[in-house]
Amino acid sequence: VPDLWYKMNEFHVHLADNRSVKDGSANSHPEDYEGFHRLESKEFPSLGAEIRKSSLGPDLTAYNYYEDVYEVPFYTQEEWIQFQKDSKDLGVQIISELDMPGHSLVYIRYAQENPDGIEWLGEKGNGVDISNPTEKELLNLTDPDKAPIAKRFAQTLWDEYTRGDDPVFQGDVVHIGCDEYWDHNRPGTKEGFIDFMETMRQTVMDNGKEKVRVWASFNRMQLTDKEVEALGPENYQIDMWSS
Repeated sequence: VPDLWYKMNEFHVHLADNRSVKDGSANSHPEDYEGFHRLESKEFPSLGAEIRKSSLGPDLTAYNYYEDVYEVPFYTQEEWIQFQKDSKDLGVQIISELDMPGHSLVYIRYAQENPDGIEWLGEKGNGVDISNPTEKELLNLTDPDKAPIAKRFAQTLWDEYTRGDDPVFQGDVVHIGCDEYWDHNRPGTKEGFIDFMETMRQTVMDNGKEKVRVWASFNRMQLTDKEVEALGPENYQIDMWSS
């Protein structure tokens, strides 16, 4: 086992997610559910590690170790760049992931609150709702008014982190998430999901990335073989997981 450990050459870091609770989901009580985003954004300066603290308490919170053990992990862009460079010197490639359009409560809450007064997110303190109509942890992929804003939010983050000669996300591979988008039967969802995924892929590849990774959601989205082929298998690497 030690020999295998020392030969590992990739470290996949999940920088954003929802925070689970033991008694339900974000959809059943979104006011108490919370999300995290661990990396500084200059485009959205108030997008910190936590937008809202859960009021559920330790008996119902599944992952209270974030505060109890690690406090609130958060990285500046400079720290993240240096971490990747130090890892590269040791022969390890860091794969940075932002998981959207599922697991997106932290971004939905940011857009709703618009704490930085981003013009295209509405009024400061009273922004826009970019959530799915029924699954409140998911970005909206089908509404003609909300879906473009949700996509712009995600695209802005990905562009910020991958552009430039010394980007925040180093290396030639990033992970754009696309995991567990639960509402897959709503009319237009599959088309919206493909459009979202392809927009993020094109954004990061335009900025110089050579490959993107995604979670294996193609079956859930009921993509046909032809639709998968049209995405360009040469552009994607698919991660599978089981627990």
